[in-house]
Amino acid sequence: MSARDFVRRHVFHNLTLKLTSIMLAAGLWLAVASSPLSEVALNVAIIFRNMPPDLEISSQNVPMVQIRVRGPERVVRALQSSDVHAEIDLSGMKPGEHSFDLTKAIGVPDRLEVAQVVPSEVRIQFDTRATRLVPVRPRVVGTFPTGYHLVAVQSDPDRVQIVGPTRGSMRWTPR
Repeated sequence: MSARDFVRRHVFHNLTLKLTSIMLAAGLWLAVASSPLSEVALNVAIIFRNMPPDLEISSQNVPMVQIRVRGPERVVRALQSSDVHAEIDLSGMKPGEHSFDLTKAIGVPDRLEVAQVVPSEVRIQFDTRATRLVPVRPRVVGTFPTGYHLVAVQSDPDRVQIVGPTRGSMRWTPR
């Protein structure tokens, strides 16, 4: 088979059908690719990965992060807050206060970009983990109906083991 026969048979055969399908594909691609940009704000919890076993977060509160995501409208509409995440890797972390740049810790699906992160930086206090045995002292609140009175109150177990940061919440004083 000569080159001329090959071109005539495989290229020019059904040429109008081939050109029509190429134009339809290009038009569909343009319609999808040129969808307007949209933006949405999502509140996301910070995920701490690789937490050392001997550390605890001793900050009073760990903030949520608001992430503004921008992208094609149809992709943004299908977006769920579980698709966006803020992760901080704590490998090798030591006790003390540490700052983390959240703008580098955000993960979003393909075709979307992070427009804004609030707050862009977070400070977290870490402390060594402590274990403490604490007595359980039940309290009875309220009054008894006429004719009834409190005989004895016991708890089982009478002590519980709690785990937490060395400073802060582990300063427990019985009432």
